[in-house]
Amino acid sequence: MTNRLYAVTFDCADAAELGGFWAQVLGQELDSGAGKEFASIGLHDSNRTEPRWCFTQVPEGKSAKNRMHPDRSRPTSRQRPSG
Repeated sequence: MTNRLYAVTFDCADAAELGGFWAQVLGQELDSGAGKEFASIGLHDSNRTEPRWCFTQVPEGKSAKNRMHPDRSRPTSRQRPSG
């Protein structure tokens, strides 16, 4: 079975602000509908071969919390080993 990084999700106070920063760094555009609570880069692009970027507002404090979450893609039936 092949694992592939599907998306990287960041907890943040302002999703559009952080997403805008990373879009500029990556030379890409934020997906439409970006706001303070959620923003993404390439989330709905089914042909995208590189990871999607997601930014989501998390209201609680972050003193001892993982702020970045890698998400792997789910294997399709073609990727699952037989036997």
